[in-house]
Amino acid sequence: MLFLSKSTCFHVPNHNLIGIGSLNNLGKELISLGYKKALIVTDKNLVRLGHVGKVEQILKDTRIAYTIFDGVERPNPNVTFVENGYKYIQDERNKSVNPTYDFVISVGGGSNHDTARSIAALATNGGSIIDYEGLNKFTKPILPWIAINTTGGSGAHLTMFDIIIDDSRKTAMTISDSKLLATLTVNDPTLQVSQPREVTISSGIDVVAHAVEGYVALNATPFTDALALGAIKLTFNNLKKVVANGDDLKARENMAFASDMAAVAFNSAGLGHTHSIAHQIDGASYRHHGLTTGALLPYVLEFNSSAIPVQRFIDMAIAMGEAGVTELNAVQTVLTAIRTLNTALAIPVDLSELGAKEKDIKYYAEMALKDITGTANPRQASLEDMIQLIRTSIGMNLGQEKQAWESQAPFLDPVDAVLDNHGEIRYQ
Repeated sequence: MLFLSKSTCFHVPNHNLIGIGSLNNLGKELISLGYKKALIVTDKNLVRLGHVGKVEQILKDTRIAYTIFDGVERPNPNVTFVENGYKYIQDERNKSVNPTYDFVISVGGGSNHDTARSIAALATNGGSIIDYEGLNKFTKPILPWIAINTTGGSGAHLTMFDIIIDDSRKTAMTISDSKLLATLTVNDPTLQVSQPREVTISSGIDVVAHAVEGYVALNATPFTDALALGAIKLTFNNLKKVVANGDDLKARENMAFASDMAAVAFNSAGLGHTHSIAHQIDGASYRHHGLTTGALLPYVLEFNSSAIPVQRFIDMAIAMGEAGVTELNAVQTVLTAIRTLNTALAIPVDLSELGAKEKDIKYYAEMALKDITGTANPRQASLEDMIQLIRTSIGMNLGQEKQAWESQAPFLDPVDAVLDNHGEIRYQ
């Protein structure tokens, strides 16, 4: 039995709409909030696909003014994207336009959500987003932020973790503060059917990383445990279905629930070194974050295994659908299940396939140890531990042939997706 030695605080946005057709309820929610003018933060692809247009129509119907900032140009948003979006709010204030922006809406996945909440935070706190790296640095509430989610994995719309690339240091800053929680979130699976295959895979495998790290984190509780195990089960039962058939709305809806459950779990339980290392690789690579966490997860979990009660591995194995699990085989059963799923989804075997460089290993390790997501890791790592772990995860100690990432079925970034004259998706 688990006895809590201290009180626990759970952080969740105030109001969350989830499920097929939930976007249809956005209008009445906006009316009740009484906002007058929105800055919509998104990317050009979602404008092309018509998702932003759906939100625009809702704003028009509710007589809310808006401007669109579509300057999130790639996965893993950087300081420049935030600064460019913040200029919209600054310029409006300088012109004394009435009404000025009184809330921000993000339409997209984690990159757009993190950019939007960063803009909303600077709107009331000022300065540069770099000033707020770390834990609880904001002194004022952020401008109200509403998140319209279009991917099935990042969970960013529900969390207080904000990840922004600082190109000057080639690292992904982790900014965490309960003030960064959204006022309202919408997670409607109908907005996810047009996702490119790589986004479906990367966001989906990130759910596994969130749920597993949340389940074994130092701050885990029975509340977060139930959500994490439920998310693992839903993802192992549904992710391959949506990869095979992106139009499978029931599987999409199940992944939406899995994403939200995992996000709420790790938002309170914490994460671990899968994410603290991934943020360093993401800082130097513009591949999707989920691919990095998916590649890292089995290595980090194996490193952590000596510090995790074996019952936790038994629980995860059962949630993954594995039979015949015992105390003797539980660790390997879980690791094999994750690696088997990675193989089925063509997740890279090691980080070198995602841009990690041998010459930068020490820097990755040093920066990972400073990342606040590692504070809840069940086995705390020394610098030498971290260097060895990263060496292993880029294949330097494996003695095995790497997968040919480029030889797998081609994946395309969402910025390459456009609609043809018949309203179907094609790729440039």
